[in-house]
Amino acid sequence: MRREGQPSKKNSVFATGFFFGQPARLPCCRRAATILLAAALGAAWQTARADPPHAHSPAEFERMAAELKGELAGRPNDVDNWTRLGRTSAALHRWQDAKDAFARAIALRPDAPALHAQLGEVLTLEADGTVTPQATAEFGRAPEDPRSIFYLAIATAQQGDTPAAIKRLQALAADAPQGADWRQFVLDELDALGAGASPPSIAGQVAQELARPRPVQGEGAENPSVGALEARVRQGAATPQAWLDLSRAYRAAGDPLHALDALRRANQSIQDNVDLLLAYADALAEGIDGDKLPAPFIGAMQQINAIDPNQPDALWYLGLDAATHGDKYRAARLWQRLEVQLPADSQDRKSLQERLDALQ
Repeated sequence: MRREGQPSKKNSVFATGFFFGQPARLPCCRRAATILLAAALGAAWQTARADPPHAHSPAEFERMAAELKGELAGRPNDVDNWTRLGRTSAALHRWQDAKDAFARAIALRPDAPALHAQLGEVLTLEADGTVTPQATAEFGRAPEDPRSIFYLAIATAQQGDTPAAIKRLQALAADAPQGADWRQFVLDELDALGAGASPPSIAGQVAQELARPRPVQGEGAENPSVGALEARVRQGAATPQAWLDLSRAYRAAGDPLHALDALRRANQSIQDNVDLLLAYADALAEGIDGDKLPAPFIGAMQQINAIDPNQPDALWYLGLDAATHGDKYRAARLWQRLEVQLPADSQDRKSLQERLDALQ
């Protein structure tokens, strides 16, 4: 019986494999129809062959493995084909063949973190979902790969620290690119760990706030410049610059509340625009004292981070918010992404390094 808070191998990612997309231990004949060719072989197979096979059966994987071995006999230094052979062997549960293929790929391309992450997954699936020390070592060589983050979180749960595992998985789900097919695996594992639904996204809360209509009748009546700009944006074809000009006009007129509201309406009208979101966040930041950041501000930063994962302001403030709430792991990941963008000798980088050191 599975103890509460331990990963479920039946209903979680271990039943399918985070990457390989087919059963890790169930006999092929029981789930042959569900094997996903694209998940098992990846886009690389499809780009290498104009007419990839579509049958979802073990026989197809057998044929592909034979083809790959034949090609590798003539081109033994083809890293991509060794990688494909590793994936195909894993789809057939031939763990030793998969390990050998990934080992050859890594020997040829040792500076490719994704190969280490895939080998770590093979080692985990071979162990029936237990993250072994050997798998942990491979994941450690690819710390930014989603597979590594996922399985290292599972290892934390298997060692008894379920709350820490949940935090890491929630951070991984929050960082998932839009449309990432593996995000559902992460959410399923959160369910299996007893976390239930992830906490409501602050980004979602701020999106609702931006969408909530607010009457702004009469503003600018005493200021012809503001009034003209209001008329322009209300025509429905305003550019981001027009909204920024309106907000600045309100601010110049000594009306910061309507300046903020103009930016709120701008983001409601024009979605996923980093410049408008930054301007809105900047207006929300006025009056912030210390490291405690208001929820709408963090929500705006989350939206920016979803559009541009390397935007420096978002990385800094989201890291600061994570550190303030005790999530050192997420704070470190965000700030490390920011650190590489800063000049080596700059004071900003030194200050950030001090923050990172304090997380240890």
